[in-house]
Amino acid sequence: MMKPLKYMLLMFFTITCFKVKAQLQQQTAPPILTAKYDGGDVLLQYHPQVSIDSIIINIYRKSKNADELIKTNKKIPGNSMWMYVDTFTRKNPGVYQYRIETLINNEAKSDEVWTYAYPADLIPVAGNIKVQNLRGTNAVILSWEMKNNFMVKGIIIQRSRKKDTGFKSVAMLNGNETTYTDRVDDANEAFFYRIDMIPYNSDRIYQSASVFTMPDFTIIPAKVQHIKATQTNKHITVSWESDDEYSKAFYVRKRAQNQGEFVAASLAITANNTKKYQWTDSLSTLENNAMYQYIVVAESNSYHKSLASDTVVVFYKNMTVPLNAPQDLRVLTTNDTTYHLVWTTDSLQNENNAAFTVYLKSKGDADFKLLANGTIPALKNYLEIPKPKDGDTYKMKAIQENRSSAFSLPFTYHNAYERNFGPKYLKAAFIEGELILKWTIPNMDVASYKLYKWDGKKFVLIETINGDMEAVATKNYQAGQLNIYKLITIDKKGIENEGSKILQVN
Repeated sequence: MMKPLKYMLLMFFTITCFKVKAQLQQQTAPPILTAKYDGGDVLLQYHPQVSIDSIIINIYRKSKNADELIKTNKKIPGNSMWMYVDTFTRKNPGVYQYRIETLINNEAKSDEVWTYAYPADLIPVAGNIKVQNLRGTNAVILSWEMKNNFMVKGIIIQRSRKKDTGFKSVAMLNGNETTYTDRVDDANEAFFYRIDMIPYNSDRIYQSASVFTMPDFTIIPAKVQHIKATQTNKHITVSWESDDEYSKAFYVRKRAQNQGEFVAASLAITANNTKKYQWTDSLSTLENNAMYQYIVVAESNSYHKSLASDTVVVFYKNMTVPLNAPQDLRVLTTNDTTYHLVWTTDSLQNENNAAFTVYLKSKGDADFKLLANGTIPALKNYLEIPKPKDGDTYKMKAIQENRSSAFSLPFTYHNAYERNFGPKYLKAAFIEGELILKWTIPNMDVASYKLYKWDGKKFVLIETINGDMEAVATKNYQAGQLNIYKLITIDKKGIENEGSKILQVN
């Protein structure tokens, strides 16, 4: 019993050893097909590793241009190394795939291998590079000749605004291409191009020399938007916005009094990253009370201009000229339905005003308040108001930017039916060096009169006069200055009328 057991163990050990040996041989077995470039030829080594005596093979050579059958129906040994030398590569270096196809036991079999059939020190060279702008367009046409292009897998077209730095990829091409058309956004600016070559057998990238061109074509920039013009102190500031990528500079043009052509007012204002711009017109070119119009045009780097922006208008006011408030405030009505507060201004001095502000104090109020619609352009001399109540008092002043005049003489509205009595007009005469104010005696019983004079801020009572008088000699008249008087009539019931028209005596 011991001998058969020993024999079985020996057989098991022997079989196991053969299996391990076979596995090791399989793991370390050489490739079936290899290709080696040596001295200009390619040496193929093929070991079919089949159990039959011989096989029939076909050999193919494939490049990026063709797939050729170079050996057909070649009979070779079935389980031994077979070699073949391809001399085609002596005069035709390149990158090739070799493929051997055969039919074994009615089953097709194919083995393939790649090889680089050229010397290790060979490099691709892009030469005779031409970069030409198609005049009048933004097309830049590149052409080149590639030496040893067989080893170039791909081409990268690089572009920069500088000769040696800042290159960026604009196109990826096949290795056999020799032309490319680029499109650029800027005219009259230098563009540098470089050709980068990616070889098959290396991670290295080969670079050509850089070549430049300066495209010449028309770029029409966009119309400038959001233009504004405002007076600030003694200057007019023009501002605008533009996010147009083709606008490289801006010019402000102006004209005065809506006359003639717009003329250049500024030098070139270069585009910036904020997309917001402003330009200040100096006082040296501005006249008081003149109207100025401004436009802005953009310019591309092909030196073509955009359409003009919208026109903005500024009425320039000299900030050093004193402002005068309007006078002679009064309320006018049509059929007791629509009421207007109106006033009188000096037409020459009013040119210095930008607007008027109107204030109201109703009976019982402590202070004047600006009306809701109480800011009126200086070109107007009226304001529509709600129907006033008896005792409503109005006053106003002129404004310009952050400056304002003194307040006007106040005007108090009285019901015409209750207080429409007494003298309406005053007359003045100089008698023996004194200013005599005279009025017409009304057809009514008058208790007394009150004479007021404006002190620059308000009317001040200067005389109380008996009801039977028709004139009075003033004692505080100042010759050569502005003297403004107003007469109030009081009836027997103690009611005061709305007062006479003011009388101005210089």
